[in-house]
Amino acid sequence: MTGTGGRRAAASTDGRPAHGSARSRRVRAPARLPAEASTCLPSRTLDRVASLAKIGVWQCDLKTERLAWNDGVYDLFELPRGSFVSRPMALDLYEAHSRCAMERMRAEAIATGGSFALDIRIRTALGVPRWLRLTGEAELEKGRAVLVQGTKQDITDARTAQDEVQALLADLILGSERNAIGATVAALAHDLNQPLAAIATYAAGMRRLLDAGREADAAAGEGLEAIAENALRAGALIRRMRDLTGGSSIAPHPTSLNALVRGAASIAMSAPGPEVTLHDRLGDDILLTADAAQLRQVVLAILCNAREALEGSARRQITMSSERRGDRAELLFEDSGPGIATDMLPRLFEAFATTRPGRLGMGLAISRTIVEAHRGEIWAENGRSGARVGITLPA
Repeated sequence: MTGTGGRRAAASTDGRPAHGSARSRRVRAPARLPAEASTCLPSRTLDRVASLAKIGVWQCDLKTERLAWNDGVYDLFELPRGSFVSRPMALDLYEAHSRCAMERMRAEAIATGGSFALDIRIRTALGVPRWLRLTGEAELEKGRAVLVQGTKQDITDARTAQDEVQALLADLILGSERNAIGATVAALAHDLNQPLAAIATYAAGMRRLLDAGREADAAAGEGLEAIAENALRAGALIRRMRDLTGGSSIAPHPTSLNALVRGAASIAMSAPGPEVTLHDRLGDDILLTADAAQLRQVVLAILCNAREALEGSARRQITMSSERRGDRAELLFEDSGPGIATDMLPRLFEAFATTRPGRLGMGLAISRTIVEAHRGEIWAENGRSGARVGITLPA
């Protein structure tokens, strides 16, 4: 033992004893980097990462409506970097249904100080179609929104692949449904066409008897004529059903939006399930050029999902409303249920997305395929109480 207090002499790194001063025994801590260097990446690195991910950052001053873009946004829209772009110029590059949905969600975020996110379709300045994921958030000063800012990311490849998968799934399911009911409908058409043809034949014969001067009440003649007309119409309807199950396509035709929605609502509300109060707040009727049968399937899927979500709720209400916005029709369904789970919301319209045991989760995926085939858009969000699902379609 050496030194005072019985301390063992410290050894140097080469095994030799160190000199006995206190300073010689201290271990120097590694030098600290400045706080800024340890927490912030260089802007050049951030720009590089954003470029690789095809992400752009944007801002809009709400007082002047002036836009501020980084290079990434200019590249996404295929515009010269740093060039002047007004908000109307940018909106002209959005497809109509995406512009309508974005404006609605942006206005709500500004009014509430909230945020929004949606997928939009644009056509770049060079005419290239592109899907972008748009996010935005309102910045407040003294409780009032003064700025909206967010990101735009190119998701064209992912969206195209997803759409192809959904289209294949939709074709597979619709094809299997047609196969399942095809034989039944064909047999039904065969069995019913024979008595319908007989009704038409007998009615025509009795009409000839009346024309020959046999005694009969004039009303009987009118009734027989109506029988013949409706029998022929029923036969034509059954033949059309048989054609549909055979896979023939239906050409879009003028369709009343209100009649379509109310007809589907009547079916949905009569199905087994919890008692629900349906509020009809549809606006002035809007004429669509659409496949009414397919769009009816979309409305049925939305309403049936809403009814199921209300099971167990003390207050069970569904409100359906419509509004014309320029050349688009907007249809909105709101329920008073618990809303859509946060983790489910981003993938609600994906195939096999469901939280219900024993369900495939294909209803809304197929609905999205149908709506987009009509050049429309379907979206969902949580409102103040319950879920909201909206559809925009060309009017």
